Amino acid sequence: IDQQVTVQQISPADRSSTIRANVEALVSVVQNAIDNAIGAGANHIQIYCQDENALVKIFIQDDGPGVPAKKRTEIFEPFVSGRSNGTGLGLAIGRAVCRAHGGDLVFADDDKRQGACFCLALPIMAEDFDEVAELKQAF
Repeated sequence: IDQQVTVQQISPADRSSTIRANVEALVSVVQNAIDNAIGAGANHIQIYCQDENALVKIFIQDDGPGVPAKKRTEIFEPFVSGRSNGTGLGLAIGRAVCRAHGGDLVFADDDKRQGACFCLALPIMAEDFDEVAELKQAF
């Protein structure tokens, strides 16, 4: 690799949430987002997490050229790539992995920031499985 890239992880120290997941599959999704950012010319990548509405949200944000607004939904379709040498499978597979975990992979839309930002949203695992069963029965 002839490019130096800084990857910065930012996470809140005061909170911890648990998710049930295939770790290798989710690491692959994050790695693919990082590889895409590097391939697009990003020099700085931030990875940060938030808990929101019973979800853990993992953001991968870069300072590359970004994704044009009109392509932000179609880049998740199989065989659609924003790069000439891309296969168009990475984001489609990443979204399928996240959805298989009860979550999603989306483009985090913010035209005020430079670059692209993708968000993996995954459900937080309940502390008490009996409580989850009671909630399911209530519906």
